[in-house]
Amino acid sequence: MTSWVREAVKTLIEYYQVKWWGDDYTSFEILVATVLSQNTTDVNARRAFDRLKKEIGEVTPQRLLSTEESKLVEALRVAGLARVKAKRLQQISKEVLERFGGDFDSIFSGDVDSVRQKLLSLPGVGPKTADVLLAFVKQASVIPIDTHIFTIAERWGIAPQRRSYEDVKKSLESLIPEEIRAAAHVALVEHGKRLCKARNPLCEQCPISGICPYPSTH
Repeated sequence: MTSWVREAVKTLIEYYQVKWWGDDYTSFEILVATVLSQNTTDVNARRAFDRLKKEIGEVTPQRLLSTEESKLVEALRVAGLARVKAKRLQQISKEVLERFGGDFDSIFSGDVDSVRQKLLSLPGVGPKTADVLLAFVKQASVIPIDTHIFTIAERWGIAPQRRSYEDVKKSLESLIPEEIRAAAHVALVEHGKRLCKARNPLCEQCPISGICPYPSTH
């Protein structure tokens, strides 16, 4: 099983060749953008981030906290749940300022487990957001799991329904080499959006249909 999963993942990385969206962001901007991406599309999250930046300038804990919540809500409206996200970003900013002196980068000193716990201690930061930051800021060999990856893992027979986030993450990490895990996350998310959709997957167009077990069982 391990060999075909590795082959499938490497094929998808080569097939999509998607550039990760956060390469030009600071670590704190990556956190903000990840919060904005919750329960919306990447397009809307990007639009909200751009509007936020236009409204407050540099996206920092200090500026987020000093901006009126109503202005943040208006800037973030396109991403949905604007009031919730505005409040969450201000809560996070307050914690970063009070606990880390406004130096978000300082959170990433230490081993992966300790950094993950610090990230999870921030308001509204769950396992996926923490793992995105670990993978793309600390360059840790972790695979953030989102709904697309849950679907793919289930179809691949790696993660039966109702398995937890941590179970799916551990299963995939046991099968995917450390050096390609970040790229695997990006490719798997893209695969879930374009072809391996939750409804009506386009198996006939899939570049790994010859080795994926799902088409043969459906």
